[in-house]
Amino acid sequence: MQISRRDLLLAGGSLVVSLAVAGRASDAAVAAGTPGKTLDPTRIDGFLAIARDGSITLYSGKVDIGTGARAAFRQMVAEELDVAADAIELIEGDTALTPDQGGTGGSTGIAQGGVQLRRAAATARAALLAIAAERLGKPVESLVVADGKIAARDGGEALSYGALLDGRALDLKVDPKAPLKDPRQYKIVGTPMRRPDLPAKLTGRHTYLHDFRLPGMLHARVVRPPAIGASLIEFDPDSVKHIAGLVTVLRLKDFLAVVAESEWASVRALRELKVRWSDWQGLPDERDLYGHVRSSAVERDEDVAMQGDAVAALASADRVIAASYRWPIQSHASMGPSCGVADVKDDEATIWSASQSTHRYRVAFARFRTRRARRISSSSRPASTRRAAWSPGRPMPGCRRPPAACPTCRSWGRSRPAAIRPWDFRPGRSGRTSTRPMPSTIRPCAFIG
Repeated sequence: MQISRRDLLLAGGSLVVSLAVAGRASDAAVAAGTPGKTLDPTRIDGFLAIARDGSITLYSGKVDIGTGARAAFRQMVAEELDVAADAIELIEGDTALTPDQGGTGGSTGIAQGGVQLRRAAATARAALLAIAAERLGKPVESLVVADGKIAARDGGEALSYGALLDGRALDLKVDPKAPLKDPRQYKIVGTPMRRPDLPAKLTGRHTYLHDFRLPGMLHARVVRPPAIGASLIEFDPDSVKHIAGLVTVLRLKDFLAVVAESEWASVRALRELKVRWSDWQGLPDERDLYGHVRSSAVERDEDVAMQGDAVAALASADRVIAASYRWPIQSHASMGPSCGVADVKDDEATIWSASQSTHRYRVAFARFRTRRARRISSSSRPASTRRAAWSPGRPMPGCRRPPAACPTCRSWGRSRPAAIRPWDFRPGRSGRTSTRPMPSTIRPCAFIG
């Protein structure tokens, strides 16, 4: 019988710091089908597991979408625990094992998710020091930590984290005030570290989601309409019945898909299926897309930041410089076709997806398909370009789908040519954008410097 590392961890091969009263698994863990592993982001064991041999497993709800978070998360935790970063195993985006830290995007992976991991590691370090002080009969202040071992500063026995825990549970919450390591003492953070995902990607050995396979899995292709808003009138299933391996043609209102035993059979069915869609003429003229953006109805007009009377200052200025800039029509999407793999059983489903918000979509999938759904993100998609607007401050959080941006900037220099006094920055967009508020530095604003 083969036992996976995950099964070993959950079966007691390591100390997983427990959320619930001894002998009871948390409700969240039970709901996820993994008793003994809490998903509570306020608990140490939501993020960390320390095995008896001292090895460390890190659980992150934030995922790496090509930004190097796999290396950065390890470095942050390794720094607080004084262990080698490459000795930490990282599990990311698995909703059955990782806490819900929100979606990954807008450059918040490190600033938010990484900070949570760091706090959990710092709390664990403080608890381990307290245990070592009791075991060694020394005050905490006299102890030093190095390479996952704690010893007295003046020498003597060094106790590893695994030996200190010895199968016991530390039922602790993450302490938001746990002492963090002084940056002047950093040995890991800020130093180069090879990204663990790059060797396989550069040598063609990485298993992208499109290459992922399960035994006996079926392959499906969505039949897309030729135009947005078109309705499905009819299709001819007999037009593809000659294709070997075809399982079915599935229709749900205007949704149409072909299902087959092999990928090539599904591709053939997609190409050869006879379908008739309704006509739809709603797209703007491609020759004047930016004009369409500017002439479209204004959904919301607000002044986010006003300092002084910039409008009056511009009106009375000796010289006004005006400029308009256009960004290319673009989409916040994968570089390749979207893909997902699902293993659906009677009472649960496991779904693999190159998603930035696995926990959010787990809830959505559970609503329409199963009573329990576990969504696991492969996080193998190359990073997408997500900047759609310039700002003098920090970059804008990634918009989900910024098709076009047409900002207009106006400025006036009064005291010297290089000094910009009043300025007015007005970005305009068309299409679906993020529901999160953007920083005031890039929202329409005006002020006098």
